[in-house]
Amino acid sequence: YQRRVRGNLKDFLYTRIMELVDPHFHYWDVNADSPSGHDKGILGGPSNQYPQYLLKDYVADMEKTGFKLKKAVFVEALSNKPLEETKWVDSLASTKEAENIKHAIVSYADLSKSDVDGLLKAYSQCERVRGIRQILNHHPKNPKLIWPKVERDDYLRSADWRHGLSLLEKYHMSFDLQINPHQLKDAAECFHSFPNIPVILNHLGCPHLGQGESEGQESLKVWREGMTALSSLSHATVKISMLSFIKNGWEKDESSKKLLTGLVREVIDLFGAQRCMFASNYPVDSFLGVDPHTLYTSFLQMVSDLPEASQKDLFFNTCLLYTSDAADEEDSVDL
Repeated sequence: YQRRVRGNLKDFLYTRIMELVDPHFHYWDVNADSPSGHDKGILGGPSNQYPQYLLKDYVADMEKTGFKLKKAVFVEALSNKPLEETKWVDSLASTKEAENIKHAIVSYADLSKSDVDGLLKAYSQCERVRGIRQILNHHPKNPKLIWPKVERDDYLRSADWRHGLSLLEKYHMSFDLQINPHQLKDAAECFHSFPNIPVILNHLGCPHLGQGESEGQESLKVWREGMTALSSLSHATVKISMLSFIKNGWEKDESSKKLLTGLVREVIDLFGAQRCMFASNYPVDSFLGVDPHTLYTSFLQMVSDLPEASQKDLFFNTCLLYTSDAADEEDSVDL
C-alpha cells in the first residue's frame, strides 16, 4: 500500500491506492472458430466493437487505471457452451502473460436444471472456479429489462432452482446475483435460507431511473427497500459497477456524478466498506464510453473522505472473498 506524498490533490487521489483486485470483468471471442461459445447475437453491441477481448486487451486497459492489478475475477459472458468457456478462460489464465495476475473464475450454470450437479462437479475440477453466476434480471412490464437466457420470473421462489443453489455449498462456491430492484426482496428471503453460500450482488443492484422524475423516484424507492433487506444478510456483498446502466454518460456530467455518488455512498453505508467492492466491468463499461482512467479516478473521488482502511477494503480486501487459499488471505491489508 503506497501513497504519493507530493503532487496536487488530483494526483494524490489517483495514486494513493496502488494495488487492486478487480472482481468483475469479461473475456470473450465471438469469432466462429473460438472454443469459448460466445455469441455476437447475445452479447450485442459490446462484441460488435470488441469481437475479441483477451488478456492483452484487459491488461492494457487496467494499466491505464493508475493501479497495480494483482488479481482479477472473470465473470461468465453468456456463453452457449459454459463449460468450454471456463476451460478457455482457464487456459488464458495459465499463460506466461498472465503470471502476474492471479485469476479467479465465476462460471455459468442454470441452477434449475436437474443435471446441474454434474456441471458443478466438472467446474470443481478447475481450481480457479470460485462461484457461479446465473443472470436473473426479469421484469413484468418492461421487456428491455429482461436479460438474455432469463426464461422465467420465479427462479428465486422455485423449489428446483433453490435445490440447485443449495448444491453450491457442497462445492464451496459463491453465487453472483444479478437482478432488477423489484427482485431484491425475493433474493433476500431466498438467501436467508442459505447462510453458508456467499452471495455477491452485481452492479449495485441494477437500479433503473425510468422515464421522468416520478418514475425514477418510485424505482429508487423499490431499490432502497430491497437493498436494505439484502444488507441484513451478513453473507451478502455488493459490486459497485456498471454505473452507466443507471445513467449513461454519468462520468461527464457533474449532476449525474453527484447522483451516482449519492447512491454508491448509500450502499456503502448500508453494507459497510468490508462488504462492498469496486469493479471495472470491462469491456462493457468501455463500450459504454467510460475509459479506465476516468472510471477509477471517479471511484476514488466517490470515497476520498473515507478512512484509508475503508478504501483498501473497497479496492482490494473485500474482493478476496473470491479466493480461498491461505496465501491469498495473507494478502489482506489491515491499516
